[in-house]
Amino acid sequence: MICGDEIRLDNTKNNYSKPGGNVRYQWSPTTGLDDPTSSSPICRAIKTTSYALTATTNEGWTSTDTIKVNVLPMFVNAGKDKKIVCSGPVQMDSVKSNYSGKSKLRYKWSPSDGLNSDTIVNPLCLPKKTTSYEVTVIPAIGPAVKDTVTVFVEPFVAKACDDISLQYGDNVKLSAKTNYTGTQKLSYKWTPSEFLSSD
Repeated sequence: MICGDEIRLDNTKNNYSKPGGNVRYQWSPTTGLDDPTSSSPICRAIKTTSYALTATTNEGWTSTDTIKVNVLPMFVNAGKDKKIVCSGPVQMDSVKSNYSGKSKLRYKWSPSDGLNSDTIVNPLCLPKKTTSYEVTVIPAIGPAVKDTVTVFVEPFVAKACDDISLQYGDNVKLSAKTNYTGTQKLSYKWTPSEFLSSD
């Protein structure tokens, strides 16, 4: 199982058949078990563990068997690095992991600067400079796991059209291009404004 998951140790069998008889169970070690005296406890081990089960009848007869619970480490992937132009927001990829447990994972991003939330799986990011963000994924059981993603911020660049030659009395349309990738509308200002229909 994956660290942070849980499984039920429910394959316990015995050949005790005395009418009215009773079999008591004891698991050892008890770490990670919800009920170490149950024949089918829920196991939430955070590392590979060998458990010994001792069954005891009313007459004092005992039998012991073992089971090994292999616990694989949990891993997370914060997604691909991002590249944005200053003032252009970007959505982080949803953090992925091999976790398959029932409990909800918690997330913590650091630093929180430029994020619309530092506790969700894929925050919206708007940093002012290139920033490496570390996300810590916290399961209900077991150790937290971390990964890092970098958001590269390129400087905002505006470029006017190439130089133009024209004869006296002619007119031409000027244009400008930018590397802006945001959703907000840009404003433009041409100088000098002389001879322009609009600046």
